[in-house]
Amino acid sequence: MPDNEQIEFNFTWDALKLLGKSLYSNAWSAISELVANGIDAGASEVTVLVDARNKRSATIEIMDDGSGMDAEALNIYAHIGFDRRQFALEHGETTNGVMGRKGIGKLAALYLSDDYDLLTKTNTQDETCWNLKYRNDAVGGETPSLESTEKPALLTRRWEQTNAGTLLQLRNVDLRNIGEAAYNQLSIRLANQFLTTSMHKATVKLAVINRDGDLQNPDFRPVKKAVAFHNLAYIAMNFPNREDIPIEISDIAEAERHRGSLVESGEAGQNAMRDVSRNEKVLIPYRGHDLNPYEHFPRVRLMRDLRTSQTNQPPIAGTKDFPLSEQIKDIPSQLEPGIRIDIDHNLITIPYQLTGWIGIHSTINTEAAKENDEEYTKGNWYNPNSLRLYVRDKLADENLLDKLGITQAFLNYVEGEISFDILDNDFLPDIATSSRQGFDELDTRWELLKGIIKPQVQALIRDRQLLATQQRDTAKEYRTEVETNAKTEAIKSIRTNIRNNKDIPPDAGNAVLSDVAQRIQGDTGLSAKEDYIIFISHASRDKRLSDFIHDYMISIGATENEFFYTSARDKTKLSVNNKALKDQIRLNLTQHNALVLYVTSTNFLDSDFAMFEAGAGWATKTEDEYQIMTVTHSEIPGCIDDDRYAVSLNDGTTITLAKDHYPSIVQLLNKLIKHLNRGRSIKKKDTLPEIQIKQIPTELALRQSNKTEEDYWDQSVLQYWQANVENGITADNEPLNQYEEKLSHARTFHSDHIQQLKDLYEPSDNE
Repeated sequence: MPDNEQIEFNFTWDALKLLGKSLYSNAWSAISELVANGIDAGASEVTVLVDARNKRSATIEIMDDGSGMDAEALNIYAHIGFDRRQFALEHGETTNGVMGRKGIGKLAALYLSDDYDLLTKTNTQDETCWNLKYRNDAVGGETPSLESTEKPALLTRRWEQTNAGTLLQLRNVDLRNIGEAAYNQLSIRLANQFLTTSMHKATVKLAVINRDGDLQNPDFRPVKKAVAFHNLAYIAMNFPNREDIPIEISDIAEAERHRGSLVESGEAGQNAMRDVSRNEKVLIPYRGHDLNPYEHFPRVRLMRDLRTSQTNQPPIAGTKDFPLSEQIKDIPSQLEPGIRIDIDHNLITIPYQLTGWIGIHSTINTEAAKENDEEYTKGNWYNPNSLRLYVRDKLADENLLDKLGITQAFLNYVEGEISFDILDNDFLPDIATSSRQGFDELDTRWELLKGIIKPQVQALIRDRQLLATQQRDTAKEYRTEVETNAKTEAIKSIRTNIRNNKDIPPDAGNAVLSDVAQRIQGDTGLSAKEDYIIFISHASRDKRLSDFIHDYMISIGATENEFFYTSARDKTKLSVNNKALKDQIRLNLTQHNALVLYVTSTNFLDSDFAMFEAGAGWATKTEDEYQIMTVTHSEIPGCIDDDRYAVSLNDGTTITLAKDHYPSIVQLLNKLIKHLNRGRSIKKKDTLPEIQIKQIPTELALRQSNKTEEDYWDQSVLQYWQANVENGITADNEPLNQYEEKLSHARTFHSDHIQQLKDLYEPSDNE
């Protein structure tokens, strides 16, 4: 038998470091633990300063203005595993607002750094400085310890401005694996570590110094959550204290209360919503449909008990019995309101309540979600679609959804923040994992939480599924009407073409029209083209002219999908692939209702691709399906020159928007607008405004009013002409005068070639 009857455990440096490294999964969680220590110390403000100019050896300072630590408190700090709450209960002190319990959160510093200093001061004790530096050369039996040290050089002077508090300076922190996106989302992740209500007690501020940042005056900003409340379609909440309700949820609920009942499904319902303020509704894009987004009113409801034949949900608020420990019997005077002890049956009854909110997003398409709420953020370092669980105001589980066993669609649309403090009640065993980032999932309290929360999430998913069904039904109703409109418009176009063709007898034309109408509108499976586009055929060196048309049309509301021309900014990749370009040209000429605008010049006649477009258009389009804008009439290819009206830009010497040209340009633009409006009317979209031509006074009246004709022109047309044509560019980035000079030179140099082309397309007298 050994001489000694007791053998004590001994904590080594390696064990201390290993424990610190095993507690946390990332730097942000470790930082949040150190921030929580400051909040537990009664701080009104905690600041985090990250000097990341050298990511290999960064410095982090975490400072609070809490109570600070005297000699006794420092000894407790060095006591690994000290249960602060149990100590408070045994000494008749309150534990309200205390997040920590295990006494190991201080080791978060070792996760980040092997060498850190601790500075602390109280209202009654001067500043003391301590250092903890990991020693891998420590001999056996040497235990870790804090060593008194000289005050280090601090990053800022803020510490000198506090009367009490604690500061940690962590040196040689390796942040090389953390990219710019992670830094941008650090504020969000840090804010998410704490329940919103706890952030009312203390302000947490963050400053990150990167590259050339100002270390002397760091820009400290309060950390902020990035919950996109205005992208949520449905919200369930339970807040016993109304002041805890997020203001965004209150606003949504208030708007719903004032709005009353309004049917939103179906086309009629969607039309009724058009006059409702944009900030009162969310927009949900259609997948695979060129439709205006579906509009929906967000709805807020109170969490309710959802017991059904399929679920046996525990109530959201209630009481639960637990075995009574001997430890609790010794301190009955400290029982919280509602707690009851039954000594005879060895039971303690503890009240519980699930509080917080759970919502389901209308869309998780980042672009669409940001249209609803600019706060919507999603990236590798932050996922908004998670159900965050808080216990005693601190994050306990980053995403509870993974543990509910739900496999339904739309689960990844759910977001929420809930609190369930019974998971860490002072009078019950501690079931949190060592890192406080999880719980013993076999414990009855965990099962209680899952039983409450799972039906709540499933109810929100059912609401979102119903919304998806309403959206599909509305799309189907819309598509049916659009197809009918497209067929009607097609028949009108065919009727016009037949009646304008003098070679078709009226009776024969009517018979053909009747047959076509029956086939298109009957149950033959035939469909009509719905998309109306403008196809601009031009030479790349004439880009300034096509850009004028395109940019003006875009400015009044046309979309890029309503245009095709090969030098457009998004078509540059096509120009290096001849086959792809030709295939795309054919597709846009034949698949859509394309109105071709030929922008012709000497450059056009000399371009193989431009002439290919001219030939393709001539082969596929009728006379009313193309327009011509030309520098001079002599530069119109014979295949499209049928003596029709063409807008000419040249006054004999220069390209100009003279008074003789302006009405023609406006007339051309209005024809393009009318063409696109036909497609927009079919799809029930807003039409584009036509240009109004003002009556121009006589020359005498102009002189008397000190005005010119240009004052009566549409100023947008004039501005886009000046920006694109007069000041625009060609393929050679040349100014207008050089462009005109090269055109003149090309006309002389290639006159024989031009005549050959015209001879090729113009029929001879013998034909």
